[in-house]
Parts: sequence; C-alpha cells; structure tokens
Amino acid sequence: MVFRNHSGELRTIAVVTMLGFLLPLQAGADGLADLRHVLQKMSASSPLSATVQLELDQHTRAGGEPLVEKAVIEFEITQTTEGLDVRYPKALSRRVREEQLAHQKNPDLPEPIRNSINSVQAMEIADCIDFAEMLLKETESAQLLEDRPGSVDGKPSRLLVLKIPPHLSSFQKKHVKSLEVKMSIWLSDDGLPLVVDRSSQLRASFFLVGVDNLHKENWRVVRNGDRLIARRHEEEASASGLGQNFSRKTILTITPR
Repeated sequence: MVFRNHSGELRTIAVVTMLGFLLPLQAGADGLADLRHVLQKMSASSPLSATVQLELDQHTRAGGEPLVEKAVIEFEITQTTEGLDVRYPKALSRRVREEQLAHQKNPDLPEPIRNSINSVQAMEIADCIDFAEMLLKETESAQLLEDRPGSVDGKPSRLLVLKIPPHLSSFQKKHVKSLEVKMSIWLSDDGLPLVVDRSSQLRASFFLVGVDNLHKENWRVVRNGDRLIARRHEEEASASGLGQNFSRKTILTITPR
C-alpha cells in the first residue's frame, strides 16, 4: 500500500547568542527568495518535442515469492500552446497485446509493459518539462533549514535544504502518525537548480494496522531555452503493512529533439 503525498513541515539570552542565531536565519531567507526569483523568470512558453524513456523495476510480495516486474519503454511527447500530447508507438502496443495473451494463459505471469505504461503520469511529465513551475509550487510555503556551499559532479554549487510543510486532509490527519518531507536543491552560479532531491517518510495506522512508507525522488535539471527541464527523474517508493511489502523504482529520461 503506497500512501503518497507530495507535501512536509517545522523551523538567547545574551546578545551575542541572539546575533549568532539570527544571522543564519537572515541568510537562509535570502537564499530561498533568490531561488524563487530566478524560477519566476522561466516562462516555459516555447514549444517542445522530446523522446521519453521510462524504466520500471517493481517488486510486490503478499506472502510467497515476490512478483518482479521490469521493463523499459519509449514514447514521444509534444508540448504546445494547445497542451501536452503523449504518443505511444505501434510496436509498444503490440508488446502489450502479446503480454496480455501470455497473461491470459498463465495469470501468474507479470505484465511489466502494461504496468510501465500505466506508470506514466501526464502531470509527472508536465512537471519535468516545466520544472520551474513545479519547484515554485513546491517551495511556496517551505522553510529553509540550511544555505551552504555544496558540489555537483565535483563542481562547486550552492546547497539549500528545505523542510516542506504537510497538507493533509481531515481523513489523513486521523491516520497519519508522522510525515516528514525534506528537499535539497543544488544551485549553479546563475542560481538555477542543477539537482533536486526530495524525501518523505510517513507512518500511518489504518484499522489498528501500521503502515510505513518511504518515498524518494531525484531530478537532474538543465535549461532549454525559456524553460527548465528535468532531463532525468528517478523515483523510489517502498511500503509495508497489511501483510504486504512493496517497492518500486522508476527512471524517467527526457531527451529534447
């Protein structure tokens, strides 16, 4: 059971102690404001065509041997002022039909191609090809925990560590015991994100049964004209509870044409 929520939370006495406490807060506030200012300049209004590759590695165990599903699929996307188009090649449709026929003969056989296609989410693609907009929304009520030097691929960068406040429904608040979401953003010299990590850890209880969910995401970001593109989005999720164990890893790679 995967409980996913793209949201997280929290952020004297002598004068010297107070100054030592206040100065880092001021620097941190500037760091987050700098990031959001740069992101707001990315309009993402130009058309985009790209090839997308999705890799799926999924394991499900509900007693007995785990069901393992692995596949790699490719498809095309086009983003215009009219919206986002996703096109699957005919060869991929044939692979799905072959898989379905084999599954009908033996229901124990997995359907990784079909599940890979089902794993493709339009909003995930939209976020990846307009990453600035996604990151603006994600950091809207974030709290900056750290603003310090970092490195990406051996090159100096600026690292921001954020805490994301949770946005839970009334139902979720009744069952969620704890939810912590953190985001780390490595910035280039011009203030644009190069790499973004987000992790969330959730503990919940449903009908006296405990559920643990760990969710991690990583984006590798590049500039493409007037937009930021997450050229690689790696996502890992694992969950246990209700007598089941589940883990899934997907890697979405976007190559503009």
